[in-house]
Amino acid sequence: KNVLELYVPSDRFRVEMPDVIPSIYVPATAVELVFRNLLMNAVKHHDREQGLIRIEVSIAKDNLNFTLSDDGPGIPGEYEYKIFQLFQTLKARDEVEGSGMGLALVKKTLEFYGGTIELGQGELRGASFRMTWPINAVSTRHAA
Repeated sequence: KNVLELYVPSDRFRVEMPDVIPSIYVPATAVELVFRNLLMNAVKHHDREQGLIRIEVSIAKDNLNFTLSDDGPGIPGEYEYKIFQLFQTLKARDEVEGSGMGLALVKKTLEFYGGTIELGQGELRGASFRMTWPINAVSTRHAA
């Protein structure tokens, strides 16, 4: 909710999400990095004055599953393979501000803690990202 307040303009976007989200044990900075990048992309790339962002949550085994969807223009299918690659943008740098690092960092962060992310098809017209976070996330890197 803190990330929403900081990065989603409430006068332009309506956010639908559960009132209560189960707890996970992962560094707050990692969760903030993931949601900050996804939410900022939803706002930055939206093509209408008003928008909707939907966050859904479910528990499956030892994971907390999130789906973050927006009703923006979406991501054309031919670009799906490159959106999680470093320094990749779908628009020219003079059209939209960005380094092309956001989704790559999101993917690396989730993988570092044993999670996953994929672009999915949502009910809304825009982009939909499905993520898994282990409830008791630990780094996948081990001391040598």
